Amino acid sequence: GERLPDRLKIVPGKFTIIVERTKNILTLYRDGEFFKEYKVATGRDLSTPLGEYWIASKLISPPWIDEGKIITSEQPEYPLGPAWMGLSGTRLGLHGTKSPEVIGQYVSSGCVRMLNEDIEELFKIVPFGTKVKIIE
Repeated sequence: GERLPDRLKIVPGKFTIIVERTKNILTLYRDGEFFKEYKVATGRDLSTPLGEYWIASKLISPPWIDEGKIITSEQPEYPLGPAWMGLSGTRLGLHGTKSPEVIGQYVSSGCVRMLNEDIEELFKIVPFGTKVKIIE
């Protein structure tokens, strides 16, 4: 239902995302060179799994299921923010947050939380298949 702008900005290059779990930093690289850095929140008790993944899904405000209850973005308890990028082979993803004050902390159940404006920006930049590496 949204109208695309008359002009689209395409950022050329191959992107890679590195999440440093112990520093709660997500760094975006383009063609192997530093592009941008974001502060994030990762899993409590280091539950964000180390490894190599890729962006397997990109969704705007998808419904969230919590204990069998479907929560939509219109509901105040909706936890995901404006965008979701799912990681291959997992039920985890990069997403926004309704609690920006937790960014920089270890609070999630394994997902990588970002400020809403940051996930919106990253969502626009990186395509499906972008490599995501989570390191110590």
